[in-house]
Parts: sequence; C-alpha cells; structure tokens
Amino acid sequence: MKRAQALIAAEGNPPASYAKALALLLLLRDCVIDTDDWNVMLDFTQNLPDCFADEPEVKENRAFAGAQVGNHIEAIAELETLIDLAGPTPERLGLMGGRYKRLADDAAANERVTYLAEAIKYYEQGMDLDLNAYYCSSNLPRLYRARGTEGDEDRAQATVRLAIAACERARRLNVADEWLRPTLLAAAFDLGDPDKADKLATEVIAEGQVKWKVRSVLRDLRASVLYVEDAAKRARLSAIIDQIKGPDEPPGPPPQPSRIDSSTSPPNGTDR
Repeated sequence: MKRAQALIAAEGNPPASYAKALALLLLLRDCVIDTDDWNVMLDFTQNLPDCFADEPEVKENRAFAGAQVGNHIEAIAELETLIDLAGPTPERLGLMGGRYKRLADDAAANERVTYLAEAIKYYEQGMDLDLNAYYCSSNLPRLYRARGTEGDEDRAQATVRLAIAACERARRLNVADEWLRPTLLAAAFDLGDPDKADKLATEVIAEGQVKWKVRSVLRDLRASVLYVEDAAKRARLSAIIDQIKGPDEPPGPPPQPSRIDSSTSPPNGTDR
C-alpha cells in the first residue's frame, strides 16, 4: 500500500488520464489489507475530477469500498443511482446482492429475512441478465440454503451447476478472470466434494490472490461447509480452509446455525 501511494504521489492526483486513474484505483484496491486501506481508496476517489469520478467503474468500486468500512446503506443508494442512470449489469446487481447479504449478517431477527430476500432477488436478477456471468449464480446456493424454504435445496443444486458450467465455458474460451478458480473452489464446497476442492485450493494458492480476495473466498467457504452433512467430507473441507487461510490470517467468525429462522442468523457470505 505504501508503494502504491508513492506511485500515486509521483503521478499526481488527479492523474493525467482516466485510464491512469482507473489503473491506480484498482491498484489501491488490490493492496488493501485492513479498513484503513479502504479509506485510502475512498480518499483517492474523492480527489478525482467529476469526469473521472462519474465513470461507472469508479462508482462501482467506490460503493464497494464504502461498504467495506460499514457504509452499506450509502453503497446501496449509490449503486441504485448508477443502475438508474447507466442500466443494470451482472456486476452492479451482484454488488447490490452483496450489500444486502452483509446487512442480513448483522441484522436483528425481524429484519434478517427481509435482507436475505433482497440479496437473493438481486443475485437472481444479475444471473438472469447473463447466465455466462457466474458472479451472481455462484453466490446463490448458500443463500438458498440459509433461507431453507421449500424448493431452496433444488435451487441451490441448480445454481451451483449453472455457475460451474459458466466457469468451464470461460476456461474453454481462455477468458482472463481472477475469480474463475476461486468460484470453482466455492462450487466444489457447495457440492461437498473435497477431492475437487483440494485440487482447486492448490491452484488458488498458487495464483497468489490478494489479501481481500482471499478473505472474501474464505467467508464463502466457511458458509458453505456448514451445509455439508457428511462429517468426514466436512472435516476434509474444513482442513482445506485452514490450508488456504495460512498462519497469518485471522480466524473466521464462529459457525452459525445452518438455517435461518426467527432466532438464528445466517452464516457470513462473501461480498463477491
């Protein structure tokens, strides 16, 4: 992060072009380790001229960064405005779903079901826009299982296989996406398949994902493993989580009940 900030200081803020501004913004995002770093990213966007700050990708990243420091309602409002002005995309609808999912994590019992329903709604809308864009479909299995109403397990099975098919298509077409293997890894957990998960975990570790993305993936995996009924498979998957986490990562949240009701809370999910 210090080196990224030094580069920005050398380039000047605002940068000379939008291309440089976006590149530096994404560089800051990939250097994030803690909450203060998200604030560095937000400060950078505040110093951009309006012609850069009003670009959709800057707005998406600003809303995401704001949510990481706890401003979920403001992030939702910014994303809603962006969708109204520039139209929906799987990315924007996925970001909306992530914000409501995080709100559900922290909500009181009487609000939790509402937030969970909103998260599912936005992820479903994003999935319907483009079945090949696996961001939204890959998040739905755990939310369906957290809701636990009639038909939700069938929906979870359908969406995880849809996400896998979209990932495999992207791999065949050599689509460059840093979320491809982490998404397949989460899907292997959703299927309760430790053999596939072990192989994919090795590949994810070898890719050297940045810190915030690793933590995002770990939140997904911790949520998913709660729904694996086979004790031996659950133990193997939990060991894979420990392997990915490594010794320098903080422990995850304590396990939560596997179904949502008036007295329990859903497991934490990933923002992505």
